[in-house]
Amino acid sequence: MRPDSLHIEYRYLCCCTLSLALLFLLPGRGIAEQISGSSFISTIHPACLYAAMAVAGICALFMTALWLAVTKYKRSLRKLDDKEKLLKTITDYTYDWELWIGNNGSILFCSPACERISGYARTAFEKHPHLLEKIVHPEDAPRYRCSLRTEAQQFHAFRIIDRKGNIRWVEHLCREIYDDRGNSLGRRSTIRDITDRKTAENRLLLAHYAIDSSKNPLAMISMEGIITYANPAMMNLFGFTSSREILGKQVVSLLAPQHEEMDIVQTVKTEGHYREEMLARNKRGALFELELQAFITRDVSGSPLSLTAFFTDITTKKADERKIKQLAFSDALTGLPNRLALKKDLDRTLAMASQSSGTVAVLMLDLDDFKQINDTTGHAKGDELLLLLTSRLKKQLGEADSLARLGGDEFVLVFAQVDNTNRAAQKTQRILSCLSDKSFDLGESQVFTSASIGIALFPQNGKDSETLLKHADMAMYEAKKSGRNTYRFFSDELRRRTIERHQLEVGLRRALRNEEFFLVYQPQVDLRTGQIIALEALVRWQHPEAGTLLPSMFIPIAEKTGLIHTLGEWILRTACHQAMQWRRSGVPPFRMAVNLSAQQFKQADLVERIEQVLLSSGLEARYLELEITESVFMENLESAIEILVDLKARAIQIAIDDFGTGYSSLNYLKNFPIDRIKIAQEFVRDVPDDHNDAAIIETILVMAERLGLKVLAEGVEVKEQMKFLRDRNCFEMQGFYFSPPLQAQQMEDLLKQPLAQEYAVGLCP
Repeated sequence: MRPDSLHIEYRYLCCCTLSLALLFLLPGRGIAEQISGSSFISTIHPACLYAAMAVAGICALFMTALWLAVTKYKRSLRKLDDKEKLLKTITDYTYDWELWIGNNGSILFCSPACERISGYARTAFEKHPHLLEKIVHPEDAPRYRCSLRTEAQQFHAFRIIDRKGNIRWVEHLCREIYDDRGNSLGRRSTIRDITDRKTAENRLLLAHYAIDSSKNPLAMISMEGIITYANPAMMNLFGFTSSREILGKQVVSLLAPQHEEMDIVQTVKTEGHYREEMLARNKRGALFELELQAFITRDVSGSPLSLTAFFTDITTKKADERKIKQLAFSDALTGLPNRLALKKDLDRTLAMASQSSGTVAVLMLDLDDFKQINDTTGHAKGDELLLLLTSRLKKQLGEADSLARLGGDEFVLVFAQVDNTNRAAQKTQRILSCLSDKSFDLGESQVFTSASIGIALFPQNGKDSETLLKHADMAMYEAKKSGRNTYRFFSDELRRRTIERHQLEVGLRRALRNEEFFLVYQPQVDLRTGQIIALEALVRWQHPEAGTLLPSMFIPIAEKTGLIHTLGEWILRTACHQAMQWRRSGVPPFRMAVNLSAQQFKQADLVERIEQVLLSSGLEARYLELEITESVFMENLESAIEILVDLKARAIQIAIDDFGTGYSSLNYLKNFPIDRIKIAQEFVRDVPDDHNDAAIIETILVMAERLGLKVLAEGVEVKEQMKFLRDRNCFEMQGFYFSPPLQAQQMEDLLKQPLAQEYAVGLCP
């Protein structure tokens, strides 16, 4: 209760008391005289009694008035307290920060929201009235000072730095406050945290800038199909220079006439999205290919607001796709259909032949020795040859026939109408003749070539394109093995052999992992001393199903697949370690002969690998003899010479295995560091009965003697062969006549026996 209201209450109390006193005093004197006449109070003077009654009445009236005033005062205090509590509740729970500053600069009031917004408690502002000014961001100080002008009557936004050092955005409204009499009480500041709003505004502004600066054409479309917004990329796509030219248009008006009836909005409403490739027209009316994607943009309640549409110019993309498709289905060099196109065309041909019960011949053609032509004339000339070949093959095709190139020098011909096998063979023979009968003119050189062809027939050899191509390929490889420049038809027997070879290849890889190989050793004997002078290490495969397999059954496959490198190194290492094991058991030193294939000679680090094996086993290099075939010299003569010289420099001995069956030139005998030649078993098998073989052996012996080379005859199986060779001064021999190949333990027992007694029949005259 305010002080002036208390004065009013006291005046009111005095007036009431005086009025009541007068009411009692006026009739009180008569009442006092009547009472004083009674016997009980006759002793009291009426005037005194009257005075007493007057005083008592006045006191009673005063007390009553006082009670009424106090009661009213307490009621006013309660109302005031309730109002203060209400005001405190309002200020405590208001979201904005209320800050009242007196005219003397002191803080009259600070709401609790200050701590939520600034991080500082109310007491901090009460102690430091200028704290708000201090936490304003330095760059925004002018804005803050502008907001202090009370006549502005508007919110000013600026940044503050809260107690944790975070930057927050606030709005500030400063107003002058007055009392009931119009006296200034100071300034009232309302401060509102707008950090989240600013963040949202910045995000929205950034999104707007991003959309406007995006290279992807974008438009907003109303639910009635009208364009309400288009970014610059969208306008540029259609050739518009001003938004007025495009806003308000129906989106379908931008499309080619055949698409103008499309209800894009309804499709989006039904399916939730829209995506279609179509033709569109720009401002000038020019058509281009377009991809349109659209989806519904909704508000927070899920109600649709508009469509968001993306427009992509796919004209170049579509042109590239058509070009890629063309390239994907045609050969880049010859322009012929490639493998993909061949399969589609062949499937269609087979379907038609199936309906008419016709026969289709699929030919797989591969040039013979094309790699050699490429290497000698160059790849450019090789490509020229393929173009000339394509021209010749096209001339051999009928109307229903087709030609495709699979890659490299592989071509496929499809004869869609062949009556029988003979007809297919006749057409195939004409193709072979057109290739081999006349040279190919490559400008500076004339090249002759031939081809190997495999033939598979529909429906006998397969009912789908993939099967027929696979079977024709099998037949083509059979033709190559048959001497080339020929053709072969696919057959069940060929398929069986191919499957066996494949199974053998798979088994070979497994055998290397499972250690299914083992070595046997066959002695090489010197009849002059009756001693074993060397052992040849021969590999065997203990197949889990087929039993023991000889090298001739798996070495060619190992060479073809490249597994010969791993297998050959294992053979060399095992043989060298076994030789040293026998040496430690007391067997005298001897040569260990190990075969090397032509494929192993292609290894760049062959010499280093051999050195590592010798080092790990401890075998001296002079006790290792490497047996190579004459085919080594056919692969790469210069490389072979270099490797052999390198091996010979390390004291490793070199022997030519199966001499006389391979290389036609004997020039390597005088130029290569060769220690020994081994007469092939083919020449030894029929002597002395076959005079031609006998003459060849005699020639080899004379030639070797003149060149200073040692000679060993292999494959000696009967006494007559041994005597024939011995009589012609060939004393080193190997064969079943002396001993079959034996495993390590059996050979160790043989090595410890006197050889002269064991082979007495071979040493007798």
